[in-house]
This record gives sequence, C-alpha cells and structure tokens, in this order.
Amino acid sequence: MFYKFSQTLKNNNILTILILLILTKLFFSFDLYLGSIWKHLHVNSLIGFQKSIEKANHIFLVELNIWDLFIMPLLTTPLINIAIFITAFISIKKLIYKKYN
Repeated sequence: MFYKFSQTLKNNNILTILILLILTKLFFSFDLYLGSIWKHLHVNSLIGFQKSIEKANHIFLVELNIWDLFIMPLLTTPLINIAIFITAFISIKKLIYKKYN
C-alpha cells in the first residue's frame, strides 16, 4: 500500500507539493495574506485598485459590491490556503486528463 503511494508521489510532483503544503499548514501557523503584502509594498496602488473597481460598478450599473464580495475575501485569505487551492486544482486537472487520455 505504501509502495504504491510512494510511486504515485514519485510520478506526480504536483501531488507531492500539495501534500507538503498541507503538512506545512498543519504544523506551522502563517499570518501571511496577499492584502498585507500588497499594503506593505504599495498601499496607494491598493487604494487605486479599489477605486477603479468601485468606479466600474457605477459605470456598468452593477448592483453587486464586487470589492466586498470577491476582492476582499481574496485579499484576506492566507497565502498558504491559496497555494493549496491552486495546487489541488492543478493536480485534479492532471488526474482527470490522465484518466480520459
């Protein structure tokens, strides 16, 4: 059982990265967010981005508050969670591709 699992990990680097990211999340606590990095690098561009999103809402007469519904959750999600999600998505895509091709 473990031999087959190790062979799967050897053949699928993305799956290995995913497992390492999950283990890192379990054993270490990171308070690193995309919004905090952006704020420390260049806060004016973050404010400008928010204003452009809000202006686009008014121009296109969109009733949704795109900033609060989509952008803020992304900015306040820990980077390790975003990395786990992207890596899981890539590995699932590769597994499905292998199965049907």
